[in-house]
Amino acid sequence: DIGPNCSLLIVVEIIQAEDTPKISVMSEQERVNIGDRKRKIGNDHFARKDFDRASKNYTSASKYLDPPSYEVKGEPSVEMKDLGAKTWCNLALSELKAGNLGSGIQAANRALEIDPKSTKALYRKGKLLEQKGWN
Repeated sequence: DIGPNCSLLIVVEIIQAEDTPKISVMSEQERVNIGDRKRKIGNDHFARKDFDRASKNYTSASKYLDPPSYEVKGEPSVEMKDLGAKTWCNLALSELKAGNLGSGIQAANRALEIDPKSTKALYRKGKLLEQKGWN
């Protein structure tokens, strides 16, 4: 019997691994799929109050959902913009909870650049500024 306070060792053997293709050669749908998956993993870490891991996943997701313009061509779709803004907004909250106020403000600013009408991003920026002492 395995009791509630027992240690468990799990050994995993990696059979095959592949490099992720460069963002510049991925389709937008591929970037959406990967970015959204990473965002959801960040949400799981956030729910467990592991804000550092949540922030790492949100940052990784943003590389797919909001890449620099020199890496991709054309205007992003509404879905891409929406997921990008959500991810930056989630990162802002995660950074607030972790006490990383400067990077949280930067994340809130980016969410507002993507969606200037985002009340959630504006609220989170306000909370970050309040914590930083900017009343």
